[in-house]
Amino acid sequence: DKYLVVGFYGNILYAYYSNNNSIASGLFTMISVGIMRGVYPAVLRGWREGGKAAAKPLLDQGVRLYLLIAVPAVAGLTAVALPLSRFLFPAKYEVFFTKPEYHVGIVIGIAAFAMFFMGLTEYANKAYELEQSTVHVLQNSAIAAVIKVVSSVILLKTLGFTGGALGSVVAFASYFIITCVRVRSRFLFRVAPINLVRIIVSALLCGAAAFACTLLPVGNLIRLGAAVVVGAGVYAVCIIVSGEGREEVQAVLRRLKR
Repeated sequence: DKYLVVGFYGNILYAYYSNNNSIASGLFTMISVGIMRGVYPAVLRGWREGGKAAAKPLLDQGVRLYLLIAVPAVAGLTAVALPLSRFLFPAKYEVFFTKPEYHVGIVIGIAAFAMFFMGLTEYANKAYELEQSTVHVLQNSAIAAVIKVVSSVILLKTLGFTGGALGSVVAFASYFIITCVRVRSRFLFRVAPINLVRIIVSALLCGAAAFACTLLPVGNLIRLGAAVVVGAGVYAVCIIVSGEGREEVQAVLRRLKR
């Protein structure tokens, strides 16, 4: 992105782009690493003790947990992208108000979507890692890298500076699809459709509630704070009411009792 965006639009616009892109990439790196550190040791232990039959259910649970956190993170970041960018980089928005095409807050949501696929692919790669066939990971990554460069060049030329982030979505989504297709002959995680529907609908409602708060006739910081609190609250209620978060709630209650 650095070389492509700078090459097409210069250093100043890349600085705006990079600052916003780093919000999503930093948050999703934290999410992915945090969840994986809790999931992978259990999956590895299951693999050693019972092979695929023991490891796959644990991997399925890990992917569900990732979706439970990552999907609303995408929806929430997309909803609050503009006020969040204004809050973190207020000085840069002097030019944004006179040049609407520089509203780079949208990059936060696009980058979050790209990083979501990147994190999900890490779970798809687990079969390769457990079977010690990681050359396939290298091959898939190389293909995705080529797709990234080609798609970013085309999208930067046709859609503007956001093309860099959109190119990442295309590349990481392709990486995920290619990995899933190739790894199915070994084993691939599975999430029940009902779980997926509950999580996605709850996340969409979370994003809608958060976005509604960004339209309130109050100061930017108050809008942002309200969006975070209300969006998180709506998501929590939806997850609990739908029954998707029953196990997690019970686990928290058991810990509180102890």
